[in-house]
Formats: sequence, structure tokens, C-alpha cells
Amino acid sequence: MKPHKAGRTKRWHTNQHLEQTVADHHGQCVGLLLRLYPSAHNGKFPSCSLIYEMAHHDLGEAVVGDMPGPAKDMYKDIARAMRNAEKEVRKDMGVPFHPLTDREARWLHFIDKLEAYIFAHEVDYDADWEPTRKWLFEEADALGCFEAMMDEVWG
Repeated sequence: MKPHKAGRTKRWHTNQHLEQTVADHHGQCVGLLLRLYPSAHNGKFPSCSLIYEMAHHDLGEAVVGDMPGPAKDMYKDIARAMRNAEKEVRKDMGVPFHPLTDREARWLHFIDKLEAYIFAHEVDYDADWEPTRKWLFEEADALGCFEAMMDEVWG
């Protein structure tokens, strides 16, 4: 499968009324990263590797599928195996994984969850997002972008 086709993969497959593709999600994630990251790094932009990963991180879902967040929390071994499978699928697509520092991996995870949170609230997806909101606030504070996130999302 080619990356552009993989980008058309539907996200939120366990919630059929939600309409978002992987490409839509990636684009929103890159935008959030480029708007929030400089606030925590004296105006500097993220590395090319982090931007690359943000723009491609879910392409493997076209083959492996999108395991819902609550299931990932309940079945950590399966979630880890799926992440590894996604990396292999990406490699087969010609979009290999670019290693990230631990801090960059935190940024990717943070932005990925933040975009999902924003999307879910924009479409009035009724679920218990309070634990995610709490985690986002804590992680934004730890990453140094709390004020920028508040302006971006709730400002």
C-alpha cells in the first residue's frame, strides 16, 4: 500500500459516526506541533525527525488497524505488538520510522492525544475525557507549553 492511500484510512472505526482520516489527523497534529513546540523551546522549531514522525505516525493503521485508546490501556502487550507491526508496515510502504529522543517521543504522544481530544470535542463525541484532559494539562506543564496549549484550545 502506498502512503497517500494509507492516509485515507478512517480513524475512530469503533465510533462510526466520527469522520476523520489518518491524513486529516496527521495534518492537524503537525499544525499543533508547529504552534506549540516553539513556546517551550525559546522560539525554536522541532527537529525534522519529530515533524516527519508526526506527519506519518499512524500510517501503519491502514493495515494493522486503530486500536482504541481504552483497549490500549487494558491490553498493553497487544498495543505494543501493534505499534511494532505498524512500524513494519510503514517500512514496507517506504516510510520507515525515524528514531526520536525520549523528549520528542513525549511530544509526539502529547500532540497525538491533544489532537484526538480537540477533534472529539469539536464533533461532540460523548465519552469520559476527564482523565485525558487531566493528563494533557499535566503533560503540557511538564513539556513547557501549558499556556500555549490553553490559548490554542481554550483561548
